[in-house]
Amino acid sequence: RLPPEADEADEERELRRAERAATAVLATEGYFSPALRFEPNTAQVPRYRLFVETGRQTTVGSVEIRFRGPLAEPAFAERATSLKSEWSLPAGAPFRSAEWEAAKNRLMLAVTARDFAAATLAESSAEVDAERATAVLTVEVDSGPAYRVGPPRIEGLQRHDAALVERFNPFKPGAPFDRALMLQFQQALQET
Repeated sequence: RLPPEADEADEERELRRAERAATAVLATEGYFSPALRFEPNTAQVPRYRLFVETGRQTTVGSVEIRFRGPLAEPAFAERATSLKSEWSLPAGAPFRSAEWEAAKNRLMLAVTARDFAAATLAESSAEVDAERATAVLTVEVDSGPAYRVGPPRIEGLQRHDAALVERFNPFKPGAPFDRALMLQFQQALQET
């Protein structure tokens, strides 16, 4: 919508802005080669109507998930294979920005759930071929070290004995880090 006093230059600027905005929104849904056209509106408000031909929606062509650090070593081969098989944006799926971000977040939550509490997303890229309507996805996770639980260190108790905390502790020194178990432990302590 343009104010009544808008001149031709204002209209042109606003139409270019609207075209950029529409193109960006369509790209988030996997439409990278839309055809857009504005036509004057005879009703006067709004002055123009935007017609969109989306073209083909981009689909995932291939996915490469790599690990570095201990997670890439043979000792964790089964875990790495499992993480790859649980990837939620497989080849053939529509490529949408929201799904791409969600798939990376789910992968990182799965990696950090056990052993690798400090894992980071080292690299991620989506190479889109608009002509072929395909996207090649690459994700690399740096697992960081495999964490093990040490002996408990209890501080700050004034009214209760440390044995109370130790009674609820599900961890044994040397056990692998497990986020779900840690949350259960915290919940148990809060409920006492």
